[in-house]
Amino acid sequence: MNWHRSLCIAAAAMAGLAGTTLSTGPASADFATKIDPAITLGSGAFPCAGYVRALYDPARESHGRQVVWLRADFGYRLAQVRVCAAEAILSWRNIDTGEAGSSMQPLPLHDGRTRGRTDAMWVPFDLGRHPGHYQVLVGTDLPHVNGSGEITVPR
Repeated sequence: MNWHRSLCIAAAAMAGLAGTTLSTGPASADFATKIDPAITLGSGAFPCAGYVRALYDPARESHGRQVVWLRADFGYRLAQVRVCAAEAILSWRNIDTGEAGSSMQPLPLHDGRTRGRTDAMWVPFDLGRHPGHYQVLVGTDLPHVNGSGEITVPR
């Protein structure tokens, strides 16, 4: 398969993912906020594509800090593709204080459909240190469609 055809297939798969209904898994309370997912190509073996889900739950801290939890899942891959990953990026801005920041870390794209897994690992991404209203943007270091949302970090 040539490179151009592979890219067209992956782009079509990404477009098909845009309407996918996503579940975020268990949340600790009704206060959890879902953030629109990012849709991304993956690297390591081409073609593969997936989405990065995001969830904010004020009751689920990491090391005493408020975080947004991210996880990535395959949406499309050829049968012979075994490795697929992306560097996930969470950018945020506290609307109340003006504080802004971002963090990036590797996030493997899992395929729970073929390995019997129903819950890939959720990875914590730090937010700012102050309570308030936050705008968040979820992306990757590869071609992607951003996910976004607004959350409120309690005092």
